[in-house]
This record gives sequence, structure tokens and C-alpha cells, in this order.
Amino acid sequence: MYTDVLFVENYVDGWRKMDVKEARDILSDMRNQHLCFLGNLEIKDEWQKNYLKEAWACDSGAKTLAGLITGIKIDKGIITESIQHYGKNNQSTVCMEECAELIQAISKAKRGKINRDNLTEEIADVLICIEMLKQMYMISDEKINKWIEKKQAREVERMEKNE
Repeated sequence: MYTDVLFVENYVDGWRKMDVKEARDILSDMRNQHLCFLGNLEIKDEWQKNYLKEAWACDSGAKTLAGLITGIKIDKGIITESIQHYGKNNQSTVCMEECAELIQAISKAKRGKINRDNLTEEIADVLICIEMLKQMYMISDEKINKWIEKKQAREVERMEKNE
């Protein structure tokens, strides 16, 4: 069961309730600071020595919260290990193949030969691949969400115009 409230511990108050969105925003801001520091070559090495563990913990926390909010449970650690084990090039090809398998399952459903279990499996594979692609090509949820907002706004406009 997912909740809209988390209980978090901090150094000042001890345990307190925190809205999931607030927690996600805080962790996302901390992650963005991490990425900002890594982008500055002059301080990169010094900063990494001092703060890399904390930044990755924030990143992990933000990703975990994103999973809580969407309700889809993907173990991002397994995906990271998979990329390291098989390599970016191979996993990119796997993602292409998984998308093709989902296309095939949708095509069969359109022709009246729907296999819901297979369709669900292929959707799961593609969702895993999306997380893999995000990690391999360093694409943030924030950037994806901005594109989603733009595309949905455009879809609403098209529907209003009966296009």
C-alpha cells in the first residue's frame, strides 16, 4: 500500500511527517546540486572525495520516492549492475528488442489475438528498459517530466481542435 506521507528523521526535529512530494523535491534538489558540482571541473575531484557518497544517497532516495509515487517497483540497483555486467552497447540493443516485442504484442491485440499476460510482460520489459536507458544516457526524471507535460498539453490542444 502506498501512502502520501512519509516519516523521516532529521537532525533537528527527530522523526516527523513529510509529504511525499516535499521529500521528493528535497532529494531532487540535492541530486541536482550533485550534478552541478560534477559539471564544474575545477572542483570536481575535491567535491567527489568529500560528498560523493551523500550525493548518491540523495539520488537513490529520490529514485526510490519516484518508485513509491508511480507504484511501479523497479530495482534500480539491479539495472545498474546489469549495465555494468553486460555493457551499455549490449543493453541498448536489448532495449530496442524489448520495444519491438511490445510492438508485436500490441499488433496482435489490434488483430483480436490479445494475450494479456504477454502484453503485460512486454510492458514490464519496456518499463525496465526505460529505467535502463535513463541510467545509461543520464536522463533525469525531471527532464522526462518536462517533455511529458509539453506533449500532453499539445495532445489536449489537438483534441480541442478535433485534429
